Amino acid sequence: MSDFGGLIKFRLPTGQNLSIRGSVTHNPFNMSSEAVVNHDLSTDRTFTPQGYRFAMSLKSKDSSGNAIDFAALYAFDKVDFTFLHDTERVDRTYSRASLIGDPQIDGLTGELSGITGVAEGYLETRR
Repeated sequence: MSDFGGLIKFRLPTGQNLSIRGSVTHNPFNMSSEAVVNHDLSTDRTFTPQGYRFAMSLKSKDSSGNAIDFAALYAFDKVDFTFLHDTERVDRTYSRASLIGDPQIDGLTGELSGITGVAEGYLETRR
């Protein structure tokens, strides 16, 4: 049995927790690599720096039933966002982060998707 997933909350810099509806993906490495082939047919790889990234789907309303204020959510810039993985007993904090992407709400399920984030720092804390 896997011990991933389970109960996950997304904490805003204000301390407010939003409910994760769908999946959360984490990119806790700040480099990407690509294969390159040299003229003698030997292979190498190149690295490109990138921010630490995450993507998520949220419930489109907060715990009080209020719609999420997208303007306020996307106004956060260079702040800390934390994912509280209760089942895994780990917190993942992305520091100096900004949200990017094209948010969309599914009218049938109320799922808010298309939100990604990019950060300058990443810290994983076991509880």
